[in-house]
Amino acid sequence: MKDWPKELWPPKETKLGQVMKRAGYKTAQFGKLEAGIPMGPGMMTKHGWDYWFGFRATGAAFQYYPVELWKNDRKIIFEANKAEDVRKPGIVGNRGVYSQDLFVEEILRFIRKNKDSPFFIYFPTQIPHGRSPRDGAQIQVPDIGPYEDRDWSYLEKLYAAMITRLDNHIGQIIEQLKELGLDERTIIFFTSDNGDENSYYGYTKRFEATGPLRGKKRFLYEGGIRVPMIVRWPGQIKPSQVSNLPWAGWDIMATLADLAGTEKPGHTDGISVVPTLLGRPDQQKHHEYLYVRMGKWKGIRFGRIKEPIELYDLSQDIGEKNNLANDHPEIIEQMDEIMRKARENSEYTAFWPLPKHRLYNVKWDKWIFDQLEKGIDWDKH
Repeated sequence: MKDWPKELWPPKETKLGQVMKRAGYKTAQFGKLEAGIPMGPGMMTKHGWDYWFGFRATGAAFQYYPVELWKNDRKIIFEANKAEDVRKPGIVGNRGVYSQDLFVEEILRFIRKNKDSPFFIYFPTQIPHGRSPRDGAQIQVPDIGPYEDRDWSYLEKLYAAMITRLDNHIGQIIEQLKELGLDERTIIFFTSDNGDENSYYGYTKRFEATGPLRGKKRFLYEGGIRVPMIVRWPGQIKPSQVSNLPWAGWDIMATLADLAGTEKPGHTDGISVVPTLLGRPDQQKHHEYLYVRMGKWKGIRFGRIKEPIELYDLSQDIGEKNNLANDHPEIIEQMDEIMRKARENSEYTAFWPLPKHRLYNVKWDKWIFDQLEKGIDWDKH
């Protein structure tokens, strides 16, 4: 984040932790703290977190056997993780301290300690994230789980073992809520901030994680942005139901504020989806548009501001294979106007278009996307 304009970062708007703390909740955050900020002392507390434990920067979160973590502005060193056989990628075995396991232990401890009062936990988990290439790009796990005998590649087994570990961690949290009698008083949101990143398991088709969707992480096609939002609240939310309501990450703050009985911050244009969650869809407010999506229509401009807008009918073409832009110029004109106005009268306007070094990243992402679309044999490149 070092090249972000100082006028914009750190953000000055009300943060999620502040919203929940003001509503009377004990707040805690674990894992990949905040948004990858190399934070100074006191910043997490200032942002509304009573307790926090994890990595102070996104780059550090590539390590599953970290040498250091931060707990409430105190650096904690893990001597056991300095050993060479622990630093190696792949299967580490019963050595060192696995950070993801440690975060879950801390979450369970926090729940027990605060079981008699309202609490709010935000857990941006490391799993399933790869490692930095400089450290050996293979995922690190203590063991391969039940996948040893599968006729899969080594990277596929590592990835599956990591996902299984996350599934187990979620089970531990739910089980503790049940044991403490908090199950029906606790709502759980489970989602992702992006679509599949298949580089972690060698770009194979093994898991078909995006199903029929086009694209992947970093791209605005549905495979990069359409992710599940699973919400669990026994006795309040009917289980096993599916909603087609399109909503986005910025709706989470408004939804949590609504649940906590407090006002959402004035700066957010997010909407609460509580009516949908509680089975009252007739009371649900809707976005006029999202990213730019209006009803069944989705517009996307791949690259900079002068590229043509593509248009897809998601009700008939969820895989975004049939570009209908030439057939509906009136919709394209409407979407182009929305995109243009989004950059007007905004504090971000001064930083648009992107500087040249950022445009290089756009070109690189476009090259990667083209390779994936064509099914290039990565072993030859």
